[in-house]
Amino acid sequence: MRPMTAPRPLGRAFARRHRAARAALALVALATTVACGGEDAPPAPTPVARPRPTSRPSILLVDLVGARLDDVAPKAGEPDAKAFARFLGEGSRFLQATAPTARSVASLASILTGYAPSETNMGGVEGRSSVELVGSFDTLAEVLVREGYDAAAFVACAPVAAAPGLEQGFGRGWNGAPSAAEAAAAAGRWVATRPAGTPWFAFVVLDARGDRPADEAEAAVAAHRDAVRRADDALASLLAAAPPTADRLTFVLSDHGEGLGERGPGSVGSAAFLTDERIHVPFGAAGPGFPRASVAASVGLVDLVPTVRERMGLPPAPDLAGRPLARAIANPDAPGVPAFAQEWRPHPTDRATVERLFAVRTASRKLVAVFTPRPPSWTESVYDLAADPGETAPLPASAAEEGDAGFRAAVQMLRDLLAGRRKHLSDEMLQGYMGYGAAPGGR
Repeated sequence: MRPMTAPRPLGRAFARRHRAARAALALVALATTVACGGEDAPPAPTPVARPRPTSRPSILLVDLVGARLDDVAPKAGEPDAKAFARFLGEGSRFLQATAPTARSVASLASILTGYAPSETNMGGVEGRSSVELVGSFDTLAEVLVREGYDAAAFVACAPVAAAPGLEQGFGRGWNGAPSAAEAAAAAGRWVATRPAGTPWFAFVVLDARGDRPADEAEAAVAAHRDAVRRADDALASLLAAAPPTADRLTFVLSDHGEGLGERGPGSVGSAAFLTDERIHVPFGAAGPGFPRASVAASVGLVDLVPTVRERMGLPPAPDLAGRPLARAIANPDAPGVPAFAQEWRPHPTDRATVERLFAVRTASRKLVAVFTPRPPSWTESVYDLAADPGETAPLPASAAEEGDAGFRAAVQMLRDLLAGRRKHLSDEMLQGYMGYGAAPGGR
């Protein structure tokens, strides 16, 4: 790892697709040679048919930016996000969903591509790193548009609306909106005017964060609750205009949560920490394959793209960080697969140095590693989430060995990454560590 002021690598997928593009150009050159080369030229290669989907359901994806788990399931009283809570109760509710990071732009890049934040070029310290989604990444919109979908986004969150790269696949359908209510109304009108027989993808972003006064916990809580209610009212109107149907996929989630001062000074906001109020988020789905059920198995928001691909009958894309949600739904009380989260922050004493934070999370256990590049080293803290849901009593790193087999495998994979023995985190590699599929060799 290098300080974020240095040039940043464009990620494995960029290199892989760059190689693919070069290979395609080589084929074009070969075909040209064949056409002009006479009798001694080899035959032109046979084009490989692109897999076609077996199903094309319309898809509504709604993100309530910054909504916390206790906004939909408070310990006492009515939820502030009533429409969100109602939606969760009517479909598949994922009780242990983990966001890929604690900031919207990087989190949404992972949600829309299925890759980890460090792969998409969207990580780094806010205000100090230039972030732009690598153009060679396929977003969900790009995948769907290639399959004949109409796609549009309605974004009422300034950082997301301005983020370079997230609009890939939406074209002129990327629409900023001044308020959650206006974004939801525009999305409802767009859905209502889709031509019959044409599947569509609507992506709606509603800001539920509020203005967060630094280190003023009481004011931050009040602002957050007001923003959540406004965003939830917009969600309610959108779901009334475009109610879930049996043949449509509807996903409602929060791309990250918020700190509201519960951990003392410096804990208002979202980034720089991987505590559960920031990465343990509400997530639900409705439509074909999503029965009304509460799923306790661990999942990640990066599972959305693999899920859509599977629902459409498309083959899995290589090296994705997530996996289809169908496996968790089929085994709702199983531990599930550990989810990873990442974050970046300035070193507390050397502001020119950037620390990287990693979390491995299941329903019952969590490991947080803080990596420092100068010299390369890291520390680990383990939390028993069942006994210590507030993460106030860190356990020694050795407590990671007390987790289930999946958690231990994920921790070992992360340690190999931090030690330089691995370059990337992917679900396929995790399966190898867990003893399924390929062995944990390779990258």
